[in-house]
Order: sequence, then C-alpha cells, then structure tokens
Amino acid sequence: MNSVAITDREKAAKLVAQWCDGEITNWDLDDAWPYESQDRAVVDIGRELWCHYSDYPKARLKLSALSAAETQLLKRCLEFLKSTEEYEPVPYEEVVPWKPSVLTRLFGVKERPWETMRLKVNTERQQWWPFADEAQWQKTMTSH
Repeated sequence: MNSVAITDREKAAKLVAQWCDGEITNWDLDDAWPYESQDRAVVDIGRELWCHYSDYPKARLKLSALSAAETQLLKRCLEFLKSTEEYEPVPYEEVVPWKPSVLTRLFGVKERPWETMRLKVNTERQQWWPFADEAQWQKTMTSH
C-alpha cells in the first residue's frame, strides 16, 4: 500500500473514530472524507457510511442513532481503516435510474453520480465487510 493510501486511511479512520465518539457532524464528515482517494477501500467505506446518516439538517453523529448492525459495521470499518489489509472490492449496483439530461451534458457531467449506486456485498460477506472474510477480520483483531 502506498503512502497516499495510508494517509487517506488514517484520515478516514480519524473521521470514523470521531463519529464513534460523537465529536463530528454529518456535514463535517462528508466535507472531510477523502472520496477521491486512490484507495478503493476508503472510497467504498465512505460511500457505504454515507447511507447511514442524514444529509440534512446539520447534526452531530452519534452511535445511539444507529442500529446494532450499523454500529458493528461502523466499528468494522474503523478497524479495517486502521489496518494495512488489502481490500477486495465489491461491485456496485444501480439503486436510482440515471440518464444524462440536457443539463448534465451542458455542465459536462459524463459519469453517473455515485449517489445513484450502492455497493453490492454478497450475503456471505456482509457480516465481515469491508474485510474479505472472517479470517482477515480475525487476523486484524488479534493483531490489535
């Protein structure tokens, strides 16, 4: 993993830790997340976590607002970001149909907005994602 990817993971891990501690707002998290990272893990984790909080109004993010499954996901993401494990990417699936319009062409939008896509994590992997599997998860947890 190159130094830019490590820096992006460190930045993302800090943001997730702030969420866990109730020290960041939805707007601050979204503004600071390294969505343009060359590390696909950072990008995918950011896109997934974005689905677990509201964009509006501006509010402090708290673990108490999440379900038990969402809390576990957030904690797994934090552990993955603190690790140097290789990420096994998952495909995206369309959740909102999108077709370029006259306005999108006028403004030069050539790619589908990422907000119209979601990660497609297979059922077997959902309990471990962003880790590839239980073995990778256990390896990371025992090394901490």
